[in-house]
Amino acid sequence: MMVAMGSFAFNDALVKTLAALFLLLAHQFIVLAMRRGDVAVVVPFRYTNLLWAIALGLWLFDERPDRWTLLGAAVIVSTGLFTLYRETRRGASSSPVLSRR
Repeated sequence: MMVAMGSFAFNDALVKTLAALFLLLAHQFIVLAMRRGDVAVVVPFRYTNLLWAIALGLWLFDERPDRWTLLGAAVIVSTGLFTLYRETRRGASSSPVLSRR
């Protein structure tokens, strides 16, 4: 049974409330990962937000990114992957950013 509130149904409010709670929880986990994890390892995983945004845009809104958007996303993701590769190959002790802590 749906209780109508004008043009806004109760189910809509429930879905939006749950979405807000899950986003809050996800944000808290990101903050914890940034506090406890090695920044060189954690930051590249944040770039997956860009890939999720493209996938959800395709699925929910049938929105296709143009070639410039895909090129920019490829540059951002490849930069993050290269940073991850470089930092894991070099090791944390020789990294100038991590040695200043």
